Amino acid sequence: MSSQLLWAPHVWYNEKHADYPGQKKFYMYYSQCMQINVAWSDSPLGPFHQAADPRLVPVMGIDPFVWRDPNNNKIYLYHGRVFHKLQGTPKVSQEIYGMEMDSPTKIKGLTGTSSEAEYESVATMLLTPSNGWEFDSPPPDFISMTFLGINVFEGVNEGPWMQYVDGKYVLSFSGGAVVAKYNIGVATGDSPLGPFEKAAHPHNPIIDTKNELYHHAGHHSVWTDKTGKMWAFYHSNRTDGTGGRVVHVDEYKLTCPTPQRSTRSASHVIAKVDYGWWGHPWSFGYVE
Repeated sequence: MSSQLLWAPHVWYNEKHADYPGQKKFYMYYSQCMQINVAWSDSPLGPFHQAADPRLVPVMGIDPFVWRDPNNNKIYLYHGRVFHKLQGTPKVSQEIYGMEMDSPTKIKGLTGTSSEAEYESVATMLLTPSNGWEFDSPPPDFISMTFLGINVFEGVNEGPWMQYVDGKYVLSFSGGAVVAKYNIGVATGDSPLGPFEKAAHPHNPIIDTKNELYHHAGHHSVWTDKTGKMWAFYHSNRTDGTGGRVVHVDEYKLTCPTPQRSTRSASHVIAKVDYGWWGHPWSFGYVE
């Protein structure tokens, strides 16, 4: 597995593996050079193996998330689609798409990974940037603002996370620019492929940047403890100008149909990452 531009891994436990001969216990879905790949293992710690061509979809995508619907037992892939033109404009945006899977390594109805037209026939656009905070731009000197000659940040929805809560499908996501005003929003629907309706202000963003110590909260994951309480893990940036990220955990309250916003007043910092963008040195250290 090449180490070039790898990010946003999601390890999914296939609890039904014993029912399907040949399927593995754990699958890792990850982004590499703006494509979505899959690898598999019998342990969450690996080693992971993958096909010679590990791609799942034939479009540029990031932030894959795989989820089994507890109601119909079907598997779904959700991901951010990048460099996609906004309808009626020359601008591009980043949107969230979803699709059903035949197996943990194959999209239903997709015969290969070369036809964008075939992808369009099986994938559903679930979320597109629509609120002001989802269009916030990064500082002019941010290198990715002109990545490949295209303004990536003409509206961003990415980092999907799906849950089923109180009879509703809850799709949470990150919006805005990664280093400007990144926030976490939420939308609800009646099926795993929508349509989804974003919560209205003041319930969106559900986790925002209003904190005197940290801002740019985004790209979260959610864990439910043994008591049923949900916790959101996400990253943010420090406001002191050092540029490093920290990792937070907060109680995550979803009471559909109206989610509760997290005030982040009791946010727990659990890790700190000091780094520079695009190839500069990285270091990691725990923070008490």
